[in-house]
Amino acid sequence: MAAKEAFDVGDVKVYARGENWHCSYWTPGGRQRRSLHTANRRAAERKAREIDELVSHQSWEKLEDQDEERKKPTTFQAFIYQDFLTKYCDWSATTRKGNESRLKMLCVEWGRRPLSSITARDVKTYLKRRGADGLSDASQNRFLAALKAIFKAAVAYGHCANNPAADVKMLREAQQVPDALTEDQVEALLRECRDEIRPLVTVAVDTGLRRSELFNLTWADVDIEDEGKLTVGKSKTGEFRVVWLTDRAKSVLTDLKTRQLSKKVVDVRVFPFTDIRGSLDAAANRAGIGHVHMHQFRHTYATRLRDKGVPLDRIKELLGHKTMAMVLRYAKARPEQTREAVAALND
Repeated sequence: MAAKEAFDVGDVKVYARGENWHCSYWTPGGRQRRSLHTANRRAAERKAREIDELVSHQSWEKLEDQDEERKKPTTFQAFIYQDFLTKYCDWSATTRKGNESRLKMLCVEWGRRPLSSITARDVKTYLKRRGADGLSDASQNRFLAALKAIFKAAVAYGHCANNPAADVKMLREAQQVPDALTEDQVEALLRECRDEIRPLVTVAVDTGLRRSELFNLTWADVDIEDEGKLTVGKSKTGEFRVVWLTDRAKSVLTDLKTRQLSKKVVDVRVFPFTDIRGSLDAAANRAGIGHVHMHQFRHTYATRLRDKGVPLDRIKELLGHKTMAMVLRYAKARPEQTREAVAALND
């Protein structure tokens, strides 16, 4: 490994000693040396800039207080709420919301412990105990993912030397793929949907868009008049893709836009909702289908395409998937099709 080269940040000299970066600077009391408590160069530069700013303003007392504060071990809870969530966290709003209760439970476990004292064994023991208490493999993985992100930031910004969650492996989750709706079930569901949500459900079934793509769809993404297509961006793969509209979806979107224009108010978003679970469940119950959720429409779309003989590579493009394995999870053969395939051996 190449030696780390020393560098200057203003009046602060930064150099490596062992794995971590250290720095030196001058005060009225003479030359001062301190560890920056990080092996990460970017984190070291950031800390050196903070020190240089205090030196340049001759804020000697603040500099001394900062040094004393750095010597105190950061507790797990203090890092979570004073540093990670406020400065370093790059979770989306949805992920942040989903992790709120997990962070509270983790703080009950380790809140007062120094961050640097938590080990891989602690992480494994905690997850094993939660699993024994009935926490599912998927939920254990969500806790572990949060811990990996927390300690990755803690290491990067010099709050601890190692990430104890880094080498802890995720559990293999059972893949639960929802059944696709039949054509009769789709028709029954659409009949029972309230007028407000019927256009959204229709477009979901006829385009296979992800829930986030549907709720973020804008009229600028919709081409009704010319080619009848949607241009969808910012997907999980980070790429744009074109999804062609069925005649039914095109008709529904045309009517929806006409109604909005008649009210002289056209929303930027095509479907200005945040959640339709209550209305959707009620419609599904009236249709005699039972519980239905948004992601099921994506599976239904893929399976309907497969039923019509559309090649899997085309389905892959329309769904925006990177791998054929994922397509096969979504575009499942229906039971009657597999039964007919085996029956062919009787001929």
